[in-house]
Amino acid sequence: MGTSPIVKQFVAALAVLILSVFSSGLRAETLDFTLTGEGTTYSFQLPSSPRGGSNGSYFTIPNVLVTTESGGEFATGIIFFTDLAHGGLEFFRDIPQLDGAQVFSVDDEGNPTFITATYGLVNREDDAPYTLAIAVATPGGTPVPEPGSWFLLLAGFVVMAAAGSRLISQGPRRPHAARGADQAR
Repeated sequence: MGTSPIVKQFVAALAVLILSVFSSGLRAETLDFTLTGEGTTYSFQLPSSPRGGSNGSYFTIPNVLVTTESGGEFATGIIFFTDLAHGGLEFFRDIPQLDGAQVFSVDDEGNPTFITATYGLVNREDDAPYTLAIAVATPGGTPVPEPGSWFLLLAGFVVMAAAGSRLISQGPRRPHAARGADQAR
């Protein structure tokens, strides 16, 4: 006896659902960074936990697209410093090192995670004040359900499949009225 089309469709849907759950869990939360100082505002987005480790004094993120309030854009690398190196950050171009608090934590393996907050920074060259705000990015598209929601959906599919399988294994059923007529004969 072959596998029924309903079971095949269920298995295919289940495979798609499992892939969706695991791929959505791999996405890091996106953060908005807004750096303001000396009459200019710079904005960029980064994952909350970027890949690559800290060497103890800093870590670098290459090729970050930065926009200005005037609509200009440029790509640059950004260095984020630990407290051992006076904290803060530095763009590879245009802006000198800005000293201040360390804006990230580091796990046991040296991987950084940014800390959402507003930080006061100071231009190392002329002591001009800057403000760096790190906040969770507002989603711009369709939100992705959390893994817990996916698992509830998966559990519902499993229950429905089990109920459907049970009905299929019992064979076709006749209505109650037809059964009563058969018993009367």
